[in-house]
Amino acid sequence: MTLASILWFRRPWPDGQINPFPEKTKTLWIPGDHHFNQLLDLASAFGLADEAIQFNATPDNPTGGLDLDDPAERDALRERIRTEAPGLVIVDTVGMTTGRNLCRPEDARDYFGPLMATANETGTAFLLLTHLSKDAQALGRRIVGASRVVWKLTHPDPEGQPDRRRLWVDKSYAAKPPALGMTIAEAGCSFDSNPPSAPEPRRPGRPSDERDKAKQLIREALTIQNDQIGNALCDRWINELEGSPKTFWRAVDEMKNDGELSTDGGKGTRKQMVLHLAGQNLPSP
Repeated sequence: MTLASILWFRRPWPDGQINPFPEKTKTLWIPGDHHFNQLLDLASAFGLADEAIQFNATPDNPTGGLDLDDPAERDALRERIRTEAPGLVIVDTVGMTTGRNLCRPEDARDYFGPLMATANETGTAFLLLTHLSKDAQALGRRIVGASRVVWKLTHPDPEGQPDRRRLWVDKSYAAKPPALGMTIAEAGCSFDSNPPSAPEPRRPGRPSDERDKAKQLIREALTIQNDQIGNALCDRWINELEGSPKTFWRAVDEMKNDGELSTDGGKGTRKQMVLHLAGQNLPSP
């Protein structure tokens, strides 16, 4: 729908390039998912006029025109493209406009071939939508071979950035442009050159927030009384907060590396390790 508004209002393309189409260029839709009401609501939210969005249907059957296996429907589509001159034909989704198995080469050829011919004859681009697998591969993989350009839209960080998407060109007959970031809003989507990425995987071991809790216990205990035996504080960590001893000693190591903590004794000294918080009760030289 953002692309439809770009065409209708003659705005720049998402990557900032000039839109060559004239103002009030229409889009022609084949809503195979039967989401007519959703499309109408979105068009209204985006400020589009009624005539900006056209369905591949007749007035007496406004929810028709969805079977692209039917030669008569394809002929009607071709005539509508010639009559209405849309800037884009949107098939949403491919799998719901055919009964063919698009993983089989012969079925894919029978489905995509006529659409490719219509695009060629009319000079109109087709945007064919399909879902992605969990590995970000197009379902009905023959669609990749039939398409000149493949865009992918993913949601790499759903928890940290729920309204952000990553848009990039996965296949192209020309040089691939840089990926874009997309932000979804009720009245349209905005684009930028800083696409989101998946958060870094957590390091093996206890989560860092558990180590932070252990560090806080150590700081508070040594602020009240410095130079305490590490094993005694570790016992408090285990008994009072049900923490892991490994997490406690990792917290000690990180505090030492950060210069926040120093120790005496420990392994190989025949003495218990004593923890000293830097800057607290330092002995005179």
